[in-house]
Amino acid sequence: MAKVVVKKYMVQVYAKLVISGKYTMDAREVTDDIKFVPEAYHDAVAVWIAEYEASRGE
Repeated sequence: MAKVVVKKYMVQVYAKLVISGKYTMDAREVTDDIKFVPEAYHDAVAVWIAEYEASRGE
């Protein structure tokens, strides 16, 4: 299996797509309309979302 290279700019892109409901990090939520964030990005996306929500006071 090829190793996925995590690109920093894609972390924010995936995070915003998760927030908007277009992507998910839960394989059980995948549908034709909701795509799955690559596993290699899960930790970085979760951190980005947590920091984003903290900065907004949520």
